[in-house]
Amino acid sequence: MNAISRRGLAIVLGVCAALPAAPGAASWLWTQSDWTGGAYQSAAGVNPEIQAGELVLVNDPDRLILAFDASDWNGVWAMEAYQGRLYLGVCDFPNHDYYADIMIYDYGADSAYVDIPVVEEGINVLKVREGTLFSPGTDALGDVFIGNIYYNQGDSWTMKSSVPLASHVFDLEVWQDKLWVSTGCHNPPDYPGILYSSDDMGDTWSEEIVIHPCPPGIYFRRLYGLGVWNGSLFVNSDFEPPEGKVVYELTGTEIIAHTIPAPGDDCFCAFVEWNGKLACLTRTIVDFYDGRTWID
Repeated sequence: MNAISRRGLAIVLGVCAALPAAPGAASWLWTQSDWTGGAYQSAAGVNPEIQAGELVLVNDPDRLILAFDASDWNGVWAMEAYQGRLYLGVCDFPNHDYYADIMIYDYGADSAYVDIPVVEEGINVLKVREGTLFSPGTDALGDVFIGNIYYNQGDSWTMKSSVPLASHVFDLEVWQDKLWVSTGCHNPPDYPGILYSSDDMGDTWSEEIVIHPCPPGIYFRRLYGLGVWNGSLFVNSDFEPPEGKVVYELTGTEIIAHTIPAPGDDCFCAFVEWNGKLACLTRTIVDFYDGRTWID
């Protein structure tokens, strides 16, 4: 896929590229313009078996920055600019029995280092919301069925192991003065996907949407991507029955289940506003929502 220079859309394409069908199966280019005075493009996941990744600065394209030698892991699956530095989510492959690091590349100092190792089997998401840098714990190490969130408010990282029953915390958003997380949960014989909210920065959580296997106990359910658009919160299901290919919209007064035209079964969506519409992106397709109709 060619690099797309439109601000916002291209960074989400990079997030979608973080989920190829198998390690090393995809070659993608992430791009974002003008962060903290230095624009960059980043080639990530080119071949995680060969190289950990490299940064290519738009304003200095002849200069390749091999920023990842400080980490033991071989792929860059998330990145976000925060307080003048570029944060990188580094692992071999999310949800595949590996560890992960959150790294920093300091553009001004031209240096890279591990900021914090995370106790997860990989890392998928880094987001800045309301002045705080967040990362959901994609897959806690070991047989642990309480999910983690990580956040940095400018001085150090805090990890909270508090999301009930969660084997996976896939995404995180801030909406209506609450934290929201999408999960896959382990509560035998039920394995639901649950959307939780918290009004105390992750100390306690309330269930907002729950989807169950049908019939019960047969497989795991998941709620995946989260995004805010036009005053509403959106979360996508795993496209499994009985709901099918559904994106839920929470308006504050009701929950609307939208059936989307996405082909295939690639169901980890990333949401971004683009050209006045909500774009819902997976590895292979983009669906657009204009507030009335979903189109692909």
